[in-house]
Amino acid sequence: MAKGSIVSHGFFFNIQTGVHQTQHEADGDTSVGNTDLCLVRCCDVEGATEIAFVFQYLRFDFVHKALTDGNKIRKWNNDVVRKVEDAWNGGNNVVLLPKTPSNLIPKFRFRFFCQVVPPAIAHSHVNVFDRENARANSKNWDLKDLETDSDGACTAIHETGHHMSLSDEYLERDSCSLSVPGFLDNKLGLPYLLDEKAMMNSNIVIRPRHYWHNAEVLFRDVEPKNTKFKIQRGTEAPYFIPHVTGPLDQNFVNVPFKQQINATNNGKGMFDLFLYPLGREEYSDSVLQPGKQFDSILCVKVKMRFGFPKNRFSFMNSFLEDAHQGIRKKFRDLPFKIKGKDFSSCFVFVSPRYIVDNPPEGNDEYLKKQLDPARGDHPGLSSNSDLWAARVKDILQIENNNWHYTVKIHDDPFFRSSRKFWEGGSPATNRTLRYEYSDEDDFWEFFAEMLGLRNRERPTIDNFAGIASFVEGGKCVPL
Repeated sequence: MAKGSIVSHGFFFNIQTGVHQTQHEADGDTSVGNTDLCLVRCCDVEGATEIAFVFQYLRFDFVHKALTDGNKIRKWNNDVVRKVEDAWNGGNNVVLLPKTPSNLIPKFRFRFFCQVVPPAIAHSHVNVFDRENARANSKNWDLKDLETDSDGACTAIHETGHHMSLSDEYLERDSCSLSVPGFLDNKLGLPYLLDEKAMMNSNIVIRPRHYWHNAEVLFRDVEPKNTKFKIQRGTEAPYFIPHVTGPLDQNFVNVPFKQQINATNNGKGMFDLFLYPLGREEYSDSVLQPGKQFDSILCVKVKMRFGFPKNRFSFMNSFLEDAHQGIRKKFRDLPFKIKGKDFSSCFVFVSPRYIVDNPPEGNDEYLKKQLDPARGDHPGLSSNSDLWAARVKDILQIENNNWHYTVKIHDDPFFRSSRKFWEGGSPATNRTLRYEYSDEDDFWEFFAEMLGLRNRERPTIDNFAGIASFVEGGKCVPL
């Protein structure tokens, strides 16, 4: 019997060790996280409702490479524990409730519990350095990563999210794209890329979706099975998306609700489509478009492979930056959304991506950063050109050697309009565009054809109809 004579149905104590999720990251699918997850019943009562707890327990072993003083080490370790616990516990305001109110099903409070322990019993081992301008990852931190910067960002809280089984949500820049968006996704289609303040994007704000895997555990384990749960954080609107009946890590925060590679717009254009549900949170309620609320996002990913007549970094980067900004101006904030059967307010996110065959010259810092992965993967190669070619090949292999359009840039000082044309006369012939370097601001005109529109045609409710149909029963409607 629970406190207050509330009858406890099902388990009283359930512990799962080695909890992780297989996540799609920039270098492919990988296992993320390692914690214990404990469900405890009969902890308290609120009126006629049983109170239970979801405990996520993480044991750190910090291997200090800079600090040697025992007191300083203990203080830093303790500061980490307090800071990450306070952040992920959300002021003790994170609860998981049955979507349909019922006194027969407990209300679960979420608690994140962290300790620093000896190496033999740790979930995770983290090296702690004191380097300048080093990029942290889940296994290597720096002392400064505990600090919160002027924007409110804290790297230690973000990296702890990985140990809790959460993946990155940002765009991976080390992908041979010369500082514009590349091919590699940390989640297929990058559905949360526009959520710039999110903890797993820019290390600032924890979102309700970051707790959703716990709701999936309850959906699977709490009697009656397949009871739908929602995330309630303080006075915010409840967060809910459709549950999955398969593996925990196949939940729709991590993977698309629906996807299609090499999709078309009524037989024209070519791109990849990734549809994700969006629960109620700041991202869907106001970030995507102020004053508008969305229940889903359709990511339209167009992959373009570029070749240039010159290898100079500034020459290539200048064209790509201007071309990308021109596309964003025409295709980012569309005046319509998709209304369908399962989703009534779907945001359309057009996402152009780039990869460049030319090894850039004149920016040694950029080149080194791009080639570091290739040096580790291909120790027999030494020249920058060979390493760049190997890195491009590796990226394309991650994408199953699939890209949508090849773009061959020419630099003709005597510009003529005939210098911009599709080989074979149309995008569909062999999906190769020959384009004049000096006309980068108008590149969006041909990008429109990649989406199945006419050249120079801007997006409308009518010409996006084929894309909208990917959402079951989907039609474009005004915002």
